[in-house]
Amino acid sequence: MLPPVTATLGMGAFAIALAAVLVARVDALALRRSLVFVLGPLVLLISLHARTVGYLHAPCLDQTWSLPLRPADRFAAARRNHLLALTVLGLAWVGAVGLVSGLADGVALDAAALIVAAIAVEPIAPALAAWFGRRVPTDSYAATLQRSLGGGWTLPEAVVHLYAPAAVLAVAAAVAMPWQIALDLTVDGAAIPAGLR
Repeated sequence: MLPPVTATLGMGAFAIALAAVLVARVDALALRRSLVFVLGPLVLLISLHARTVGYLHAPCLDQTWSLPLRPADRFAAARRNHLLALTVLGLAWVGAVGLVSGLADGVALDAAALIVAAIAVEPIAPALAAWFGRRVPTDSYAATLQRSLGGGWTLPEAVVHLYAPAAVLAVAAAVAMPWQIALDLTVDGAAIPAGLR
């Protein structure tokens, strides 16, 4: 298994390059900002599993189950790897946007706002996977829901993996949006509405 940073960059490199090219080809500032808002979560989504796999499926987990390690210690180890991988990806994403768009228009700050939101929100994805991926009695409402949402495409316990990553990054985008709007207004020299302060 590749280290989280290597896997994250490997999976995110193409998305970053493609997104940066799209941003670079747009002259209208408002459209560039919109592209960064839309493409940022996609850049994060394509490599989310590589960053968060350690929370549930650490490479040496089978060798350490028998050790008296507290769950909090396991989580802390996974969190360090996750933050390192996300920081490296975030710097690459913000750097690419800044390179093609320049720093004066605030578009790189918009990209950075999403990374900050993702740092706080991304660990929710493996937490949801652990909670909703449990085996439940086959005649329970939870089991019926798992089967319904999966549509027969995957095991009921794995259905959460179809929805959790995208849902979590949608939350990160929603958290980042007010910050991005406030940053853009500040860069444009406009007043920030009271609701965004």
